[in-house]
Amino acid sequence: MLWSRLLPVLLLLVSSVLCAQTLTWQPQHVEQGSPVLFTLILDRPATRVTATWLGKELGFFPANDRRTWYALAGTDVEQGPASYPVSISGTYASGGALNTTQEMQITAANFHSSTLSVAKAFIAPSPAAQRQMERDAVAKKRAFASSASQPLWSGSFAAPVASRVFDNFGDNRIFNGKKVSIHRGSDFPARPGTPVHALNSGRVVLAQRMFLEGNCVIIDHGNQLFSIYMHFSRLQVKAGEMVKKGQLLGLSGATGRVTGPHLHVSMRWSGENLNPAALLAMQLPETSSIGPAAVTVPAKPIHRKAH
Repeated sequence: MLWSRLLPVLLLLVSSVLCAQTLTWQPQHVEQGSPVLFTLILDRPATRVTATWLGKELGFFPANDRRTWYALAGTDVEQGPASYPVSISGTYASGGALNTTQEMQITAANFHSSTLSVAKAFIAPSPAAQRQMERDAVAKKRAFASSASQPLWSGSFAAPVASRVFDNFGDNRIFNGKKVSIHRGSDFPARPGTPVHALNSGRVVLAQRMFLEGNCVIIDHGNQLFSIYMHFSRLQVKAGEMVKKGQLLGLSGATGRVTGPHLHVSMRWSGENLNPAALLAMQLPETSSIGPAAVTVPAKPIHRKAH
């Protein structure tokens, strides 16, 4: 009699020990500034998955079968090269705990230096300009303060303009002979008036003129992922609007601190600055199919390690 009562408990314990988890990611080699798509594949459905990496929470979300979970994140342009643990926990639908930890190696990226000439007002701003920059900082902090708890993006990110992106993410920027900053985004050549489109779907959280950024748009893509667009000549969206991938945001220009007309795009995840060009090259799942249809799993080869 006692054995018959204990048997279900013993089977549950054995099942928990023998459960299989496979954590994968793309790209295979992660370097400073890399966006990263994590994919967790389980042998049975889970009701909850939480994870931490680089001291930040990974926003895992499930496919329809709840055996496959995804998280889109990334490393900062200044992240120190080292091995960092990805710690995952959760609960299976059948009961029992999910726990796994895996090390990820982040390597140094090969960044360059660029020498530029800009108006003196942007190197030694006036008191009025400094006050404007302070107001801009408050507006950006407010824009990044909250993010949708589920992904608003769906599928791979699309280029905002038709031109080829410059390879200048992470450059040390030397303005008028003085090192001023690290270039935390990517530039696209664009003549004034070129239509600029949203990289992916999301909610506009900022659309206004700023001192350094010029006319600027910030889009929340959910789970702390944001895209930032700068130097518009004209804005076509307002804060609070929902936009779709490829939707017109405005026209490119040369407002703010620029050396000439172009579009600057930045990607930000949980305060980390990611390489937009690398994100555009990634194959990502169609999150809009979560619900009645299954998530489309990208076929691109990725790093794999089983537990």
